[in-house]
Amino acid sequence: MIETRVFDQTAITALFRGNRRAFANWQDADAGTLTLILPAVAVAEANTAIGGNSDTWRAILHPGRVIVTPLDESTAIEVGTAVGSLAVRHVIREASHTEGDIVTEAPWQYSAGSPPLLTL
Repeated sequence: MIETRVFDQTAITALFRGNRRAFANWQDADAGTLTLILPAVAVAEANTAIGGNSDTWRAILHPGRVIVTPLDESTAIEVGTAVGSLAVRHVIREASHTEGDIVTEAPWQYSAGSPPLLTL
């Protein structure tokens, strides 16, 4: 079974900064040995810091096992009543539904009942 990791906005910005552990996860997804999920809200939050355009993101999003999950109607309703920022709630939702680990540089954003955390 292929492991799943869910990057939050801090892990995505770490990847762009060249963080070795974040990059290793991305390389594993590129090699097809790991599924890497980037929730759309986390991508948007990360891009606030990065200031990129579609060309900036193309290489990051290209590998087949890198999946950007949308904030669609049902997901919005599901996360709408939870506590925390929208990005964190979307990350928790995706990690819960995929049984994936959350990758973050800011573990204090997550409550004790969150899916497993991997801190960069």
